[in-house]
This record gives sequence, C-alpha cells and structure tokens, in this order.
Amino acid sequence: MATTKTSNDDPKSDVAATTDSTVSSQATSTASETSKATSTAKSASSQAVSAATSAASTAKSAAATKDAPTPVPDDGGYIVQQGDDIATVATVHRVSVGWVKFVNNLGSNVLKVGRTIYFELRG
Repeated sequence: MATTKTSNDDPKSDVAATTDSTVSSQATSTASETSKATSTAKSASSQAVSAATSAASTAKSAAATKDAPTPVPDDGGYIVQQGDDIATVATVHRVSVGWVKFVNNLGSNVLKVGRTIYFELRG
C-alpha cells in the first residue's frame, strides 16, 4: 500500500490518503476485471450465435433434402433428382436395378436429373 504524505503531517490525513489510494486501486482492478468478463461474454455469445446460425442452416438444408416430397408425375413414375443413383431409386421402390433398366430401356446405370423413371410396365 502506498502512503502519501501531506504537507501538514497529520496522521489522520495519512490514513485518508492511504484509503483513497487503496479504493482507487481496487476500483481500477474491478473495472479491468469487468471489462475482461464483458469481452469474454461477448466473444462466447458471438460464438454461440455463429454456431446456432450454422446449425440452423445445416438443419434447413438437410430438411429440404430429406423431407422434401418425392416428385411423382401423374402417371406414377419418379422424377430423378440431383444425387439420385439407380441402385438407391430401385431399392426405395422395391425393385431390382435390372428391372428399372428394363422397364425404362436404359443402357447404363446412369440416371439423368429430371428424367421420369417408371417401375411397372406401361402399355
């Protein structure tokens, strides 16, 4: 603790000056700690918001992909979507890849986005 001597050498003045110095030092320390805590809280809050925004975006994307209704034309076929492959489409519709190729006159396992695929023979 620093003691400041005043010009009148009064012991009570010494105590008052010492008390003022201590209070000022404690206030500065508390203000610094408060500033650090506020900064840390803002950083944590910013990270939480960023994480929540990212999670919400991912959830929306996943929901749009998985929960989207499968497009079905009026004639009972299936419209090929981006990312579809013949094996998955056949499995989902409970038929073999060979059957999908036969019914749709496909020469390969490649499905073009937007094409309608059928699973039953049509007359």
